[in-house]
Amino acid sequence: MKLNAGIITDKLGETKVFYTDILGFGITFENEFYLLLHTPGQQAEISFLLPNHSSQQPLFHKPFQRQGMYLTIEVDDVDKWYSELKEKGVEIKIELRDEPWGDRHFAIEDPNGIGIDIVEYTDDRVVEQTNGQLTCKLTTPELRKRKETVIAALKQKLLEKKELANGYAYKFPDTDELLDELAEFIKTERTCCDFFSFGLSVSGDQREAWLELTGAEGVKEFIKSELNF
Repeated sequence: MKLNAGIITDKLGETKVFYTDILGFGITFENEFYLLLHTPGQQAEISFLLPNHSSQQPLFHKPFQRQGMYLTIEVDDVDKWYSELKEKGVEIKIELRDEPWGDRHFAIEDPNGIGIDIVEYTDDRVVEQTNGQLTCKLTTPELRKRKETVIAALKQKLLEKKELANGYAYKFPDTDELLDELAEFIKTERTCCDFFSFGLSVSGDQREAWLELTGAEGVKEFIKSELNF
């Protein structure tokens, strides 16, 4: 599946200059009413369409109203991008900053009023423990989405939950598919939450599988509040 975002706007000329001259996008295709651009490296595309054009169905006639949309551009050196865009005279809407979850970013706005978040995701997926509170840093949307998907799938198949002194134990059906999902869960969690200890046991008669999720002080509260598991 490939996603191509499209914006209906009467500012095709300004938009073309902004994305090509300022952000370095390339032109995939254009005519008098349509502009298709691609990011450097052609990893993603975005299109712009004139409103109320006779070639289009009514659904694609009304123009964008300059609110309720943003784009995220991931870069390798956000400080360099910040300096270069400042030199080009681009107005910075959100100054360069570091977020608690690991993002370093700033934001600008395109001619259509679309906010553009330019971000660098740090590689150090570290866990901080402050005042007894455990924090899991997920530094990429891909990791965050993967985690949510795995946990949601497991919760649907949970048979029993037991509270332990230092965590929880979870009972699941013992199937090959479920064991693969449990392994994926462990793989995901140890990437971002290395304060967890994992235990996985299966019965010889393939009746049940148990996952133990334990750790030091604060882990049980973290599981309830952050994972809701």
